[in-house]
Order: sequence, then structure tokens, then C-alpha cells
Amino acid sequence: MASAKSKTIYVDEIPAIVFIPLRSRSLMASQAGVLEIHEASERLSFFSIRNHRIPKDKLDRTFWIPPTTTFSRLL
Repeated sequence: MASAKSKTIYVDEIPAIVFIPLRSRSLMASQAGVLEIHEASERLSFFSIRNHRIPKDKLDRTFWIPPTTTFSRLL
């Protein structure tokens, strides 16, 4: 099996999708938000979402990784 080539990606290169247009009643605004997600997914395969209204404590509980865990142990 061939392995994927890695690429260094800097934080400022990660698309930050603003979630507000996706909650809009405007079809054009919603479509623009969906297109932005699609393009980010095609280009880098991931993105961050801003203004999603999910409380920080809930995110912290959901994505918490013990400090002794190394990335290789998660794979």
C-alpha cells in the first residue's frame, strides 16, 4: 500500500469558515457558505468553523485528549 505524502500546513493557511451565513434565511448566503466549505474540503481536507455558537466548555469536553497521550497512540 502506498503511503500519502505529508505537507506542512501553517495555521494561517487553514480556512476559517464563518458559520453565520449557514444559519441565514437567505438562500444565496447559505449557498455561499456551503461552497466555502466544499472548496476548503477539496483543497486541504479540513477547515475550522467560527461563530458556531457551541459553548467552549462543551468543545473542551468533547475533544479533550489526556496530556500523556501521544498522537501516534491515537492512530
